[in-house]
Amino acid sequence: MVNLIKASFYKIFRMKSFYICGCLGIGVVILYLLSVNSQLGDLPPALFGYTGVKALMYGVTAGSLFCTIFISLFIPSEFSLGTIKNMISSGKSRLSIYFTKLIMGLFVVAAYTVLPALVAFSLGSFLWGPGELSRGDYLSLIRMVGLIILAEFAMQCLFIMVGFLVRRSGGTVAINLVSIMGTRVFILPLIDSLVYRWLKIDSFSSEKYWPYTYSGEFLALNINQETLVTGLLVCTAAIIISSLIGALTFVKRDIK
Repeated sequence: MVNLIKASFYKIFRMKSFYICGCLGIGVVILYLLSVNSQLGDLPPALFGYTGVKALMYGVTAGSLFCTIFISLFIPSEFSLGTIKNMISSGKSRLSIYFTKLIMGLFVVAAYTVLPALVAFSLGSFLWGPGELSRGDYLSLIRMVGLIILAEFAMQCLFIMVGFLVRRSGGTVAINLVSIMGTRVFILPLIDSLVYRWLKIDSFSSEKYWPYTYSGEFLALNINQETLVTGLLVCTAAIIISSLIGALTFVKRDIK
């Protein structure tokens, strides 16, 4: 298991796409903050609540899209390059291989969340000052970053599952990106409509059970207790269910 983890991380650190996607996430937040600062002109940033902490809240989700792109490229490449087949041929357990990719996914999520957030906080503090926060606020800030990582990891577990099912970069990238952009716009409203039509429940909201929802809901220092509990349950369930489906199908299917 340890050797599998080392091999995965060795490959990640040698992939240009890992650094390119990471730099793009950081670049996006830098450009955004500079744009906001230029729009302020001579107006005081404090008037609009701009501080290093607020900048961090912009930056903490800046790498999400690029994290999805990288993982959607990385997982299928393990099949197309024969890496997965070689691992299995050498006697490695399929479950341990899949679990290794989940660990890799968590690392990428953490890196693409924390690094843009730190850059955003540093630049925001330089431009507008860090902001005045109590010790409790800083603890809430750390909790917020941790929850964002959890919500993002829940989504990436779904995307890793898709990568193991599709096994082709083009198809995996397309499905995962469409799921990000299309689910909340088309699929979830359709589910709500069908639930209302068939079960006559007008208060049902499928968005509450979609883990990506909580990337936004968790983006606050003070989170409603009901939202926090629901989000934790939804994200944990998404991680467990997608990992089980991905791992079990990987165990059953042949590797060509």
